[in-house]
Amino acid sequence: MSVLLPFGNPAVDEAHRLYDAGLNVFPVIKGTKLPYGEHGMLQMCRMSRSYLRDVMWCSNIAVMTGRLSANLFVLDCDSWESFATIGKELAQHQIQPWIRNGCDGGQYWLRCADGEIVNENRGDMQILGNRLYTLAPPSIHPCGMVYEWISREADLPPVVSIAEMAFLGLQLARSQPQPHREHVLPAVAHRVLVDGNTDGYEGNSEAEYAACLSLICAGHSDADIAELFKVFGPPHYLKAGDRNFRRQVIVKARAWHEAHPMPMKANITTVDHLPYVSWATKRPWPGRSGGIDRAVYLALCERMRMERRTPFRASVREVAELAAVNKETVSKSLHRLEENGYIQHKNETEHSHARMYLLLMPSNGEGECVMARTSLSPTGVYATHTIRDLSGHDVWRHGGLGKSAKACWEMLSQRNATVAEIAEATGRSLPTVRRVLKALQLHGMADETDGTWSASAADSEHLDSVSIAYGTQGRGVKQKHKHVDERERWTSRQITEQVEMWMRKNRQDDGHGSEAVNGGVVDQRIEGGEVRMASDIYHLSLR
Repeated sequence: MSVLLPFGNPAVDEAHRLYDAGLNVFPVIKGTKLPYGEHGMLQMCRMSRSYLRDVMWCSNIAVMTGRLSANLFVLDCDSWESFATIGKELAQHQIQPWIRNGCDGGQYWLRCADGEIVNENRGDMQILGNRLYTLAPPSIHPCGMVYEWISREADLPPVVSIAEMAFLGLQLARSQPQPHREHVLPAVAHRVLVDGNTDGYEGNSEAEYAACLSLICAGHSDADIAELFKVFGPPHYLKAGDRNFRRQVIVKARAWHEAHPMPMKANITTVDHLPYVSWATKRPWPGRSGGIDRAVYLALCERMRMERRTPFRASVREVAELAAVNKETVSKSLHRLEENGYIQHKNETEHSHARMYLLLMPSNGEGECVMARTSLSPTGVYATHTIRDLSGHDVWRHGGLGKSAKACWEMLSQRNATVAEIAEATGRSLPTVRRVLKALQLHGMADETDGTWSASAADSEHLDSVSIAYGTQGRGVKQKHKHVDERERWTSRQITEQVEMWMRKNRQDDGHGSEAVNGGVVDQRIEGGEVRMASDIYHLSLR
């Protein structure tokens, strides 16, 4: 006898509650901790809520830790002793986490205010900090026990800081300074100090300033930096002397870093993207598509900075958001850049349609890389700051000032120039340069004096007002929301197909007289057939 039950059960309701609170929820096989198939895409994107009902009625509820769950981390205690010890410490610090039971211990759920937590295995306690998942009630443990909440207040676990959890010695993922070892210096410091290569900088002083800043970003102390310069003895350091170098370079670099905070980078993963930025901003990009190609190349430079490695991962959607253009335009531009020898792409990454990219710079015909020198700021990081803060602004989108205006304004931000000089440097025609300069002048972003143009200072608020005037304000936000929805729907379709395939394969009678039905399980061993909901302890594949 088969009985069909109406849709809906506690697992579906709980999955919706957790999802609506902001957690990354997805299904795993009922009565197990095993996913239905490949689940790596869920480390980068949540499912769409509209798909949860179709896959949760017959599944355990998994929750992914990390940034897609509001920096959720879980203290998973595998013994009653560790469970009691951690609980006592949390109580002493007046921290009230969500508490979930377990077969031999339990879990404490919290969120970190400072970012993702490093995953650690400490014997009878595991710290699930990022890209690892755990089960939420009313899921079923493989031993048959139903998970329950022992304590759960509010819609989300409480937020705590690293400092508040000092008794556990938690670490932030991908942002911890590494112990100094000469062979893992940051790329900029290695190039300047070890290789003695100052290409891309105005002189030794600027190159050593940049090396100093890269060491600060990697978490080195002032004393450590001074010791490194003493060991390698670069030219400007030897000329200035240790005392003057500390005062003139290290102190100023530290002050600049504090005024322009950047995420700490582990030494071993730091890469030098500035030569590519400098090359792209100094060369002309002629033709109707030149402005687009320039924007896309610089967007790839920003992806390289964000990934902190090379080759680096970049999806069309990510590049489109950074370059302030649509996906179709990016795809065409990437093809042109590759044909021209400016980039190389590798295979698609394992869990998404993103590709791995290498940035290239054409040689001068003698096998040497052509790298434009930077005079953008004392550290040579002006271009990076511009990309991150202003280059993706809505004002540069189609219908706004446009990419030609962006190229001209960024060039004038570096130095004053005539119309002819701007046209030569940017690859734009003289009529185009004159047109965009008038538009920039109209909006207070450029001035002319005796035929020489200069850029006027403009912050994000000023660009906001200009984009509002053009009607392009908010397009970037809409684009990001659209891309998130597209990613979620694609991920949801993959997961739903995995669940359907597993259900088709395991729908047959399991040999114990049980059969899966829509919303529950029918036990045919009992006369008349007893219906067990999918949230019950027993499942057809576990009888």
